[in-house]
Amino acid sequence: MIRESKGWRSRVIYMSNDVLAVCRKYDSVIKALLPIREAFFPNKHGKCFNRSIMDYWFHEFWDHLPEANELTGNPARIHAFRHTYAVHKLNQWVRDGCDVNTLYPYLSEYMGHANYADTDYYLSLIDEFYPDMEQMMASLNDDILPEVPHEEK
Repeated sequence: MIRESKGWRSRVIYMSNDVLAVCRKYDSVIKALLPIREAFFPNKHGKCFNRSIMDYWFHEFWDHLPEANELTGNPARIHAFRHTYAVHKLNQWVRDGCDVNTLYPYLSEYMGHANYADTDYYLSLIDEFYPDMEQMMASLNDDILPEVPHEEK
């Protein structure tokens, strides 16, 4: 359960069994150290960390990775991982031939959006998806507009 997150709303999210196991083990260790904590990932007082310390720690790790030197443009931000997840998930569904219209509400809820328009922001394509999209569109166009036999005079 994510409490009072995006838009101060609460929601249930689902995790894979391996992530859930790690979170449960972490929870039992932290519960022993800070039994009356307010946050799942608490500061030393059991409270939430502030945004500036999270950004600081993110860059303490990220800036030392080889990938950090490959980026151009704006510096990396924690929120970029959320955006990347959403874009990759949407593109994966298209590649896998899934019904995106059926799955879209689940992604929107998982992301904590109050309406689908907030999720629409993530409907962008990543560079490596363009060849797949071109191939799918060509196939779709062939089905919609089949080649007309040319008559000889």
